[in-house]
Amino acid sequence: MMSARRLRLLVFSVQKCLSQLADKCRGYCSVSLSSTPTNETDETRVSTFKTKLSSLRVLQAKVQLRRNRNMRNRIFLKKVVWRSYGKVLYFETYGCQMNVNDTEIAWSNLQKGGYVRTHELSEADVVLFVTCSIREKAEQTIWNRLKHPAVLKKKRLKSSTPLKIGVLGCMAERLKTELLEKERVVDVVAGPDAYRDLLRLLALAHGGQRTSNVLLSLEEAYADVMPIHHSGHSAFVSIMRGCDNMCSYCIVPFTWGRERSRPVSSILEEVRMLSDQGVKEVTLLGQNVNSYRDVSGDGASKSELGSHLSRGFSTVFP
Repeated sequence: MMSARRLRLLVFSVQKCLSQLADKCRGYCSVSLSSTPTNETDETRVSTFKTKLSSLRVLQAKVQLRRNRNMRNRIFLKKVVWRSYGKVLYFETYGCQMNVNDTEIAWSNLQKGGYVRTHELSEADVVLFVTCSIREKAEQTIWNRLKHPAVLKKKRLKSSTPLKIGVLGCMAERLKTELLEKERVVDVVAGPDAYRDLLRLLALAHGGQRTSNVLLSLEEAYADVMPIHHSGHSAFVSIMRGCDNMCSYCIVPFTWGRERSRPVSSILEEVRMLSDQGVKEVTLLGQNVNSYRDVSGDGASKSELGSHLSRGFSTVFP
């Protein structure tokens, strides 16, 4: 049985706690003396308290709305990542060797996102055309070719994995949104400088949107992207992109943008990687290779390059 002393101590502790709670409640419900006069009536205090309480509720509603939006965005991003893994990708390349190299660059970026490549159009979940615009016939070839996957797309409209079609490269850059408006079968349009953005564009396409990115860059040369080279003893290495010669008969400056060159160090790294894969012949590519100029400041010096030359070979520097 509890002694009288312990009982009095317990009662005193409870009374003290209740007193502290009451002081806190009065602090929340009372109005600051600095903001209201001392002779304020009870009705005014109640009105001020209700106003502040309603403002607090509005703030709580806004915070909850933002939390819900963030949650929906996180769920959407998780679905996007899940959608990309295991998707089967088919490339069809037209035009010059630069387009062949760009296909390898685009495939390098998409492979990191979980895509699997196929060489059969009928097996694909995504079809990407790497296009050319140097002549009208080149574009007409693409217009005619789009009819075939359009038929496949209609057949798979109700399937769990509907077919998505994208147009990349020069034709995408020149026609821009006209491809989305004229040919309703096209879901993604990406210019030559938008291959890093392909994962996002395709994720949006899988979500039901039709997207495009045709912005040209003054710096993009994909120096840090290692293209995925197929088996063989020859390979293409892009050392620069774009052209500053605004010839009246040429469309290159308008589809590839201004000249920019890759650093020498990144070119050497790619060539070494190709050599390790068994490649014996490398072709250096660019819209205007004679204008190559490394302005990065981190390239190899002439003496370093000269020391690595094979016996019997020499080089000339501009």
